[in-house]
Amino acid sequence: MTNPAKRIGRPIKRAVGNERIALGLKVTAKTKRIIDQRARVSRRTQSQEAEYLIESALQFERTLKAMGSTMAAIEGQNVDAALFRRGYTPIRHLHEGKAWKLWAEPGFPGVERTAFVS
Repeated sequence: MTNPAKRIGRPIKRAVGNERIALGLKVTAKTKRIIDQRARVSRRTQSQEAEYLIESALQFERTLKAMGSTMAAIEGQNVDAALFRRGYTPIRHLHEGKAWKLWAEPGFPGVERTAFVS
């Protein structure tokens, strides 16, 4: 039997409670430029912007999992209709002249679906 390769780097610490935890990571120069630019526009710190992007990606993965699908499977389909049927609520947001549609998962605090039927 061979010994497993020794892990390189600091030991991974458990996250306890709801406090904010420092996370050290390296990114490419291109990714850093994107985060810097987005942070300036949104008036967030680099750390806040990176956290926002990570949380957005995790929410995206949770949404795909809840839909029981993958990006490859839903290409060409009406994603808006599928999300709406599954109870997600569209949130329309105007930012710098652009209209964005965000989707809140069912039961998301502070977001209620309208009773309006089109």
